[in-house]
Amino acid sequence: MSKLIKAEFYKIFHSRYYWGICLIYLLMYTSNLFDSIPRTDNILQASVRNVLFSYFIIFGLAVVFFGNEFEQRNHMTAIAAGKKRSDYFLAKTIVFLILSLVMTVVPIWIHILGSIPFLGVTMETDYIMNCMKILVPAFIAMGEVAVFSGLVFRSVAGILITGAVTNIALIAAFNSKYMSLFGKVIPVGHSVLIAAGTNDRPALYYAGISMIWTVVMLVVSYLVFRRADL
Repeated sequence: MSKLIKAEFYKIFHSRYYWGICLIYLLMYTSNLFDSIPRTDNILQASVRNVLFSYFIIFGLAVVFFGNEFEQRNHMTAIAAGKKRSDYFLAKTIVFLILSLVMTVVPIWIHILGSIPFLGVTMETDYIMNCMKILVPAFIAMGEVAVFSGLVFRSVAGILITGAVTNIALIAAFNSKYMSLFGKVIPVGHSVLIAAGTNDRPALYYAGISMIWTVVMLVVSYLVFRRADL
């Protein structure tokens, strides 16, 4: 499986689409920052306030990583060469989650570190790390939802529709009167709570919720992919 993982990293790092999507995410994410700063207490809150609205870009990455691969039937080459479906599944999932995590975490750190010379703003390290203990598992869970759409629908159109519906549903949920409840039980909502300064439970609680989402989506994705007619 290690060769599959290396091959996936090689393909994506030599793809202009991945770097283009990362750049689009960073620019879109940062452009909304200036609107968020006056509404929050610090730069980290202002940064994570835009996570929900940028979530759709992760599905864009899934289009490149899964949709194009399946539509070009590249997966059949690997499986016909004797690779197990389980190995293929794990390799694709691991690489995608790492790449999506880098894409979502790096802009936040750019904002935090960039605020020091440009805004003269600093924050306590403990506060930042506590937020990261919440955000990193949440981002992994969010990425796993995109993995689910990629491995289950296996088409560009299916992934894009899933991403659009998911984003619309989440925006509607977090603009409802049940926002606080959704924020506690849906991983992407953890960033909403941090932005509002209402994450009043231990970081381990939020991380645990995200881990449950990740494991459930991982198992369901594998079961569907294992039985899928490729």
